[in-house]
Amino acid sequence: MTSSPNASSGADRRPAARALWLAALLLTAAWLPSTAAAQVSFDLGGELSTRLGIDVGGDITIAEACAELRATGEVGSGFFPDASFLLEGGACYDAAAQAGPQGGVPTNPLDLLYPSPPPFSVWLGEAYATVYLGNSELTVGRQKVAWGSADALAPLDVVNPHDLGYPVAQPADTRLATLLARLRVDAPEGIGLDFVLVPVFEPSRLPGKDWQPDVTLPTFPPEAGVVGLAPVLDDRPAAALSNVQFGVRATFDLDLFGGTDASVTYFRGFDKLPTASFRLEPVPGVPGSSYLQPVLGYDRVHVLGLDFSSVIGSFVVRGDAALTLTDDHEGADPAVGNPRVAAVLGAERSLPGGAYLTGQVTYQRTWPDAGTDAVVNVASILALRIEPDARLTVQAAWLHDYTDGSGLVQPALSYSLADGVTASFAGTVFYGRTGSRYGAWSDNSNLTLGVAYAF
Repeated sequence: MTSSPNASSGADRRPAARALWLAALLLTAAWLPSTAAAQVSFDLGGELSTRLGIDVGGDITIAEACAELRATGEVGSGFFPDASFLLEGGACYDAAAQAGPQGGVPTNPLDLLYPSPPPFSVWLGEAYATVYLGNSELTVGRQKVAWGSADALAPLDVVNPHDLGYPVAQPADTRLATLLARLRVDAPEGIGLDFVLVPVFEPSRLPGKDWQPDVTLPTFPPEAGVVGLAPVLDDRPAAALSNVQFGVRATFDLDLFGGTDASVTYFRGFDKLPTASFRLEPVPGVPGSSYLQPVLGYDRVHVLGLDFSSVIGSFVVRGDAALTLTDDHEGADPAVGNPRVAAVLGAERSLPGGAYLTGQVTYQRTWPDAGTDAVVNVASILALRIEPDARLTVQAAWLHDYTDGSGLVQPALSYSLADGVTASFAGTVFYGRTGSRYGAWSDNSNLTLGVAYAF
């Protein structure tokens, strides 16, 4: 049998097909590197730093060395939705830290729950991915969310917990990343919408024992049978659908003065700082005897807030106000915190010589328990920042509490020794009568020296 001269056998077609596939693979291999380079960018950086701190009594409070790594990247060149990611973490060793209770019976029950931090620590900071979809962006992972316009007192900074190991630091410096989903939308007419959903509660880190106020244990008659102090119960909200925290912030671009941004905020969640109370726990097998157990509870809160930022002449004027509602409206339950309101109004402007001056007045009021008076606090903050050249930055801040006459002064200086190498000096001096808000910390006045290398 003979075949037609125009026909090809299967054996003849297979080598030709393999040749075509091989050519396609070679073309793809040559094209992919350039495509990948166009679609993905990646950057790795970090910081090495060391700090030494000493308090007014001559004790070394900080002797730490830290290493931090930060990875960032972007994806997108029209083939996929544009996206970015961030991952940061680090480790610190503080030779001045002493882990655990230092022996004896703690005078403050909170020492049982929040002992001194260990000398060595490893931490995970922000770690998230963002997808950009037209006029909106969705971010999922460990994040920090800064709501509000003010900085020194930030009543709308309610999404993240804070590290209050140094309780008089700026809120922006103490904010801790937490797991959440965030959707930001640029709506028409200059309106911006910011939605957050926090699935798992994380509390703030409380100050160490040198910063905690003294706790007076309640007294009971002998017939109550109190025989000792039980460990502190840290009663955190469980991971449940009913305990999911969420909030929304709507920002409006207004044609007022030289330009104004105004925002309305609502947040439903939990207070990141606990309310301390005490209860009696029966001693197993010993009728009529009880332990006194401290309890740390985290109040469910609804936060309603307003904030704005306006340019008026040569000034930038900012203001925040927040009403925090709890489940104890009448002040009848000592285990639940009371509602409170906080507000801040400030102005800032540039001065000759590379200087920037900020002034703020703050007001806080906490509703009283039954039969007591409300707690009111009024304070002012002045901050001056001077940058005479590209290397030197000088700062000074003064906070004064008009309620009890106490306050603090914080000078700071940083100098760029070389590209990426910065030396810093910072100090805090507390003043006020014994027992006042900041006078109680007079022994914690301190000086800190540091060197950091950013790469």
